[in-house]
Amino acid sequence: MQLPLMPRGMHARAWPPVLATQGPSGPCVWHSHHALRFALALEGEVRIRTARTGKWASAAGVLTAPDVEHLLDGQGARLLLVFLDPESALGAPFRAALSGPARLISDEQRRALVQDVEPRTLLRSGAAAWAERAARVLGVSTPSAAPRVIHPRVRALLSLLRSEGIDEQTSLELLAGAVGLSPSRLMHVFTSSVGIPLRPYLAWLRVQRAAMDIVNGSRIVEQLQERDTQLSLFMHYGNLFAGKVLELKHLGTVSLTDVGTTYKVCRNSALQELIKQLDPAINLEFNAYFLDSALTAGMRIVECPITFHPRVGASKGGNVNNRIATRLGIRMLLGIFIDWKGFGEHDR
Repeated sequence: MQLPLMPRGMHARAWPPVLATQGPSGPCVWHSHHALRFALALEGEVRIRTARTGKWASAAGVLTAPDVEHLLDGQGARLLLVFLDPESALGAPFRAALSGPARLISDEQRRALVQDVEPRTLLRSGAAAWAERAARVLGVSTPSAAPRVIHPRVRALLSLLRSEGIDEQTSLELLAGAVGLSPSRLMHVFTSSVGIPLRPYLAWLRVQRAAMDIVNGSRIVEQLQERDTQLSLFMHYGNLFAGKVLELKHLGTVSLTDVGTTYKVCRNSALQELIKQLDPAINLEFNAYFLDSALTAGMRIVECPITFHPRVGASKGGNVNNRIATRLGIRMLLGIFIDWKGFGEHDR
């Protein structure tokens, strides 16, 4: 068995048993997922179909079984969505209690499940309490929670993974040998100790490793641009052109459409490393300079489209008019093609 690569010193928690989000209902398409899912309308009702020739069922909310193809229509309402890992200690009782593809949730039950619930709280520390509340509301029996005992060899393995990491040559057999167990015994005691099997745990380490260092928010998706933003048509396509020039410079490592955006999410460790290399005197060209510097340093960047609203107040940057935007765009291209030296405030 080949195991996923994990760098030395990396620490990762086991796959989270709960994921939660809240917002407007999305497109109504046939789909399935391995997670149990609560879909709770904050107002109104949702509709669900679990067979392509079946009838719609409406309710204040619905709990969907794992791996069941279904069609969920939020009817434009805002929804609270809570996903439970069906193999986890929190999700297993709900999976056992389902006698069909879905369970409808009444208005009274919905009110109890959404009361004072924030997805952020569920993701941080409130998952167990919410799952207990849901079990009481739906009449689902849960086993008494005994403290989980971690096998000493599993504890040694977790310590090994944190300190040494995993490379391409590591196998299940080598890991089992490192802690003095047979592969089958290691897989058994790991599941008993951690609550999930070893393979998905290692896959989660791989997901964490693959996570991006920087997420760049792109304003270039026309469908997400409101009217009367400060970006003219000329600025829109000029920005797209500059993005593709920077993409060409780092061909094969990134796809870019917006080099002027200030919308970014950065991993703390990446930002702390990158900030040492940046020239704080670079002003209007900074966003392109930031992205170029991050890519040169080998950091991983992915773009995410954002909704772009009209600016409140007057712009003091490169979006004042097309003439200033042209000058700024030329300076960005010079920095990308040649060098960013000399772009400090004193050079303006």
